[in-house]
Amino acid sequence: MGLDTARRAFLNKFLSMYEQDLFLQEVFNGKYNPRRESMSEYVQRLKNQADFLEEPASALCQEPTVTVAQGTLRGQSVTSSYGLTYNSYLGIPYAQPPVGNLRFKAPQDPVAWEGTRDATTFGSSCVQDSVTGSEDCLYLNVYTPQNPSSSANLPVMVYIHGGAFVSGSGSDTNNKPEYFLEQGIIVVYINYRLNIFGFLSLEGTDVSGNAGLKDQVAALRWVKNNIASFGGDPNSVTIVGESAGGASIHYQVLSPMSQGLFQRAISESGSALNPWAFHKNTQPYAFNLGNKLGLNTIDAQELATFLRSQPATNLINNLGGLVSQDESAHVLYLPFVPATEYPISGEETFLPSDPYTLVTSGNFNKVPYITGANLLEGKSFVGTDDEMNQATYWEYISNDIERLVPLELGLTKGSQQSQEVANKIKQFYFGDQAISVSSKDQYINLMTDELIVCGIHETLKAQSASDANIYNYYFTFNNPVHGGEMYYLYYSGQTFTPGNVYYNVHIWMVNLWSSFIKTGTVSYYPFGLYAYGVLISFMVLGTRKACPESWRWICDMEPSLAFKPLLSSN
Repeated sequence: MGLDTARRAFLNKFLSMYEQDLFLQEVFNGKYNPRRESMSEYVQRLKNQADFLEEPASALCQEPTVTVAQGTLRGQSVTSSYGLTYNSYLGIPYAQPPVGNLRFKAPQDPVAWEGTRDATTFGSSCVQDSVTGSEDCLYLNVYTPQNPSSSANLPVMVYIHGGAFVSGSGSDTNNKPEYFLEQGIIVVYINYRLNIFGFLSLEGTDVSGNAGLKDQVAALRWVKNNIASFGGDPNSVTIVGESAGGASIHYQVLSPMSQGLFQRAISESGSALNPWAFHKNTQPYAFNLGNKLGLNTIDAQELATFLRSQPATNLINNLGGLVSQDESAHVLYLPFVPATEYPISGEETFLPSDPYTLVTSGNFNKVPYITGANLLEGKSFVGTDDEMNQATYWEYISNDIERLVPLELGLTKGSQQSQEVANKIKQFYFGDQAISVSSKDQYINLMTDELIVCGIHETLKAQSASDANIYNYYFTFNNPVHGGEMYYLYYSGQTFTPGNVYYNVHIWMVNLWSSFIKTGTVSYYPFGLYAYGVLISFMVLGTRKACPESWRWICDMEPSLAFKPLLSSN
């Protein structure tokens, strides 16, 4: 049954997006019959059935409180600029401040507080470039529909921010949770340690590595233990992230530490198999940093103790120049990201092996999973249009085409094999055309594939044999760059006009994600793509119907290892 314009206008005026979703489900299932029930009667019936509110309407403006394991929190009732009212609890500590001797170490359980803690302001973001934020940063923020009862058992979405593992925070006001709150979903945003503070690893020391990813686990454990107090279902948690957040989601899928902490996962434009998301060995960069700061040693524990003694500003301000010239020629090559972990007796290990080995061995958390990419991901990483219009930009690339060879291949620059790979990559993307401003679209495609798409391809190839639902999307609407889908999923002050194409894409994507968060399946019926010997549910989200088969051709082209992560020690 279709809906005429008048009925759609009625829905938009009187029902939230979540209630509209319920209505459309009833229409689809034949439970709503306009001959037996008017639209007004339906609205009243739906609201009479709702069990989200336990407080009378007169109490909705009061400051909400909730009691968690550490004590009582006082939040606030917030009304967005477009009229949605919800509860927020900000700056909740989920671990002890990782300062002093706890710097670089795994997060420790939070301590209780006395009285009622004010939860109306954000906690500090974690230390990052330009020396913003604080080391005392392990906080999360909880957002709920207005005054849910503690027995509401609402689905939960935990959002992990991106930022190349060096920037970002869970208090980013450009990605607000309102659209998902309208769907009856509780939303949690978290901070985690970044850069050297989150990803220093030193063999044979008390710095095992990946503290930032372990922070994420600590936050998920806090959610598991406390979200019921907010009206959430601890057994219906979906983790969602974009870019480095998407790679973080994939890491949580791979880690034994995360087992049982979530039931579904969504990685937007990020995979643990992306070249910027993992290093086999970051120790040389740590020793380089020590040298810059005046310590000349080959003793890793001495280095760890020295780095722990330095002011945070000294560490952040001296991270430049730690990687080699060849490494720095590669886009997004940063010294401190998730890396090989060095287990310590008595401490949990986040990554028992490298991510490629974990995903190809099938040793991961088999949960329903959405992953995908945008059409023009690479455009966000190749410079501005003004820069790309300069002849010197292209001379730098064409005079050194071996910079196109992924570092993960481990090929010696100048070797015959390195030159062969470089020439085959050039031939595939540019053909006989010169690498110049006239071929910048091909270069953007190359960066899209190398930085984002091929890691996702490898993820799908390895995880597709799992018996859990796995969905692959390709977002093409309006030529989106890296992060382009975020505009339609998260509120940042934008206004959508009901009925126009942007509004329709926004509704479509929020409903798609929300359906998955609630059920582990999607409301949009994808077409099947036979790939890797099994059926993958593939969704083109946009107006451009690109053939996903091209992904396999690009990523598996000869030589077959051209973009395949060589992360295994084998």
